[in-house]
Amino acid sequence: MTTRSCFLLLGGLLIGGSSVTGVARSLEITIQALNGKDGKPLVHQRLLVFGGKTAEATSHHETHFEFTTDEKGFARMSFDPATTQWIEVFADTLTLCISKPNFVQFNIDKILRTGLATPNNCGAIATQLKPGQFTVFARSATLREEMAW
Repeated sequence: MTTRSCFLLLGGLLIGGSSVTGVARSLEITIQALNGKDGKPLVHQRLLVFGGKTAEATSHHETHFEFTTDEKGFARMSFDPATTQWIEVFADTLTLCISKPNFVQFNIDKILRTGLATPNNCGAIATQLKPGQFTVFARSATLREEMAW
């Protein structure tokens, strides 16, 4: 962000002002959380979102966000596109329906242009892609998975 100052001497009176340029703009996407087995919304589900300028930076959690879905399984994510161009999403206490979720990042530009969804290895449920929407599929953890945490 750049601040410019300007002063004017007018009839012995010093008049000053400033303007701000380069203000960061914020973008927004919608995250939809669905149960990968039955397609029902994950209501009031805590989502952890990690981001970064690159896919690699995202895997190192360069930026991070935390959201709770609403009664329809949606959460809105506002972010600075200068610092967050890739994301990975985790559903707290649930198992994602994607193989190796720590190694898969999603491009924000593609989410904004066409929409994206994580693969759903939990069932046959699919969703229609919508520009600006990212859908994540998750399910309850098995006892074995819970014991491994």
